[in-house]
Amino acid sequence: MFDFGLSMSELMVIAVIALIVVGPKDLPKMLRTVGRFVTKLRGMAGEFQRHLDSAIREAGIEDVKKEVRNITNFTVTADVGKQMSEEFKKQGDEIKKMLDAPPKSEAPAAPPAEPVPPPPPSLEPEARSPEETKA
Repeated sequence: MFDFGLSMSELMVIAVIALIVVGPKDLPKMLRTVGRFVTKLRGMAGEFQRHLDSAIREAGIEDVKKEVRNITNFTVTADVGKQMSEEFKKQGDEIKKMLDAPPKSEAPAAPPAEPVPPPPPSLEPEARSPEETKA
């Protein structure tokens, strides 16, 4: 009902204080005076708004306002998303080509290992056959 930002309990407190301060005899006169003041204030605000609207129409600001709205009526996220999706698609295609392409050649074989040197001669006397020991 009221857009003053006051709750009903706050309005009741104000009414009680006004009743005590002004008195029950003069309260209706005061409320009528406040009502007339608010009506005049609304009329002046309406007249100001009409004059402002006519000045805007005469200056052609409405057309400029529409143009500015059309210029700024784009979505940055949509444009960036479109560019990103194109980049991702290109990269995805490149990866698919790399995966689908047959291998160029097998990896070169490992270089041959160095030959293993023979074990060093043992320090123990070689075992001789019994025939060799007799001779």
